[in-house]
Amino acid sequence: MTPLKSKLILLSCLLVLTGSRNNDLGIYPCGIGDQKSVNEILARTEKTLKTNPNDTDALFERSYALFINGQINEGMTLCEKLLTLENTFRSRDLHYRILKRVGKFDQSLADTEIMMRSEKETAFLLTCQFMKATFLYRLGRTQEALALCEDVSKDLSEDSEVFFLKALCYNRLNDKKKELESLERAISIAPTNSQYRLNRAINLSSSNKDRAIRDLNLFCALNPKHTPENNIQLEYAFSFSKAAAMFLEMKEYARALELCKMGLAQGEEKYELWKTQAQALIKTGKTKEAQDVIQQAETWLNEQDTLLNAAKQDKQ
Repeated sequence: MTPLKSKLILLSCLLVLTGSRNNDLGIYPCGIGDQKSVNEILARTEKTLKTNPNDTDALFERSYALFINGQINEGMTLCEKLLTLENTFRSRDLHYRILKRVGKFDQSLADTEIMMRSEKETAFLLTCQFMKATFLYRLGRTQEALALCEDVSKDLSEDSEVFFLKALCYNRLNDKKKELESLERAISIAPTNSQYRLNRAINLSSSNKDRAIRDLNLFCALNPKHTPENNIQLEYAFSFSKAAAMFLEMKEYARALELCKMGLAQGEEKYELWKTQAQALIKTGKTKEAQDVIQQAETWLNEQDTLLNAAKQDKQ
């Protein structure tokens, strides 16, 4: 099997396991896929590693299955063992994905640069460059990320994610005009992407309320109503709360409440959603329900304070 064919097979496996490269921006929810398949991989690789603890294929499969199943620490431990046995594209690729998930973007950037130095295939090198740009963005090195995006977009002119990352960079640089241009390009390539619609709505909220509301309505229609059982990336927090807050500001109270409900079901950070939910309920005259939400939020905050104080005492 040629190196290129091996990489193509690996890429197809990664896409099946993780959904799409969109997840690498840390924006979209990442489901665990077919639970039966994940459980089968875990059972099979456990058996293999009992016989041969240094089986690199089994280590890779098990580490990736643990990772997408939400068992991040266990996945990282096996991946680090894998790196001691092989320094390959697949092991580095998995390593930086796990590092990204736990927010260690400096280490992710280092892994990406190692991969770029050894990568020869143009398509994979472009992917590595794009990933490097995402990590530079996460580390606050926005101008560097934007420059790399500009360079990569010449070859990836039909990749919506490149233009979305450019939009995020322009947003951070407070260039709303260029941010909107990049979002328009991303949406023209991927018109059903709900996150692009939300970001454009935010951009247009002060200049074109009608278009912003249309995008917000599309965000609602396109976003699946996840259940608490879904394995949601932590970085995905605040999308529903942002949309809900925008509907509240635009006096679209029923929509705001709908978004709060969706966000709570999806597992977003609760406090911001509760705050918007209570305000929308008050605006619609549902004072008793608003008081219940406020009480729920206060109870949660007290619980967080208790946990924080306990953690401080443990450190002492």
